[in-house]
Amino acid sequence: MADSPLKRITEEFPDNITEIKTQITNILDLFEQHLTNHKLSYFYKKNTQQKQEKRDYIFSPSDIMHLVGIKAYKIISSPEIKTAAKEKIPVTNASRFYSDYLSEKIDWDNVWIDSSDYLTQKLMALPLLPKLKEYGVQLGGYLSLKNFEIDSFLKNKDTLAIGFYSSNEDSYPLLTYHPRTSLNLNNRPTPLPAYKVTKIIDYKINSSGIYEKVQTYNFASDIQHEKSTKKKKRIYKKKHK
Repeated sequence: MADSPLKRITEEFPDNITEIKTQITNILDLFEQHLTNHKLSYFYKKNTQQKQEKRDYIFSPSDIMHLVGIKAYKIISSPEIKTAAKEKIPVTNASRFYSDYLSEKIDWDNVWIDSSDYLTQKLMALPLLPKLKEYGVQLGGYLSLKNFEIDSFLKNKDTLAIGFYSSNEDSYPLLTYHPRTSLNLNNRPTPLPAYKVTKIIDYKINSSGIYEKVQTYNFASDIQHEKSTKKKKRIYKKKHK
């Protein structure tokens, strides 16, 4: 199946473009506050018998545009861009988009999407971004989606997931993951299998390009409390059968 042409966001939402722009800007604010230029180390156990494992996820400014559902930005000045197929566009200008967001100069007439429905689904789920650093966040592995594959994902309990690809090279011993897509899980027929995260270490890149630790989120007490609550409920049910 051939890729559909890209469309200007201002033409896809002629009646509510102001609302859409506000939603996108608010989500970009969440990325800037919680994730952009951060490296997040997630710790988890596949089961109680195994040792704790760790995965590192990196969010760069050039990653954010695609997570929001925007395919390209200022790719060409000609109005004929309306008929250009996605595969013919070699540069998406994701870094320029984020730079213009920071300076409050996004050129909305040059924001390009491929589907208004696809964008709307993402905008409904992405306000939950802060949940990816809270108790209850889960981590999963390889996943085959409709048009591509992801190597790992993070998700809150049942609504938002961020899919990642790995950037491992033979010369670099540690596996790191970069964002590839965001998913609205309300549109999936079955839950995604994932592991409960036990701890998160949050790092942010400094002016020297080095990641410095910002905060540690340890969920050990939350997990213990949850186990204790479930045990009490089981005991109560047995007593009151």
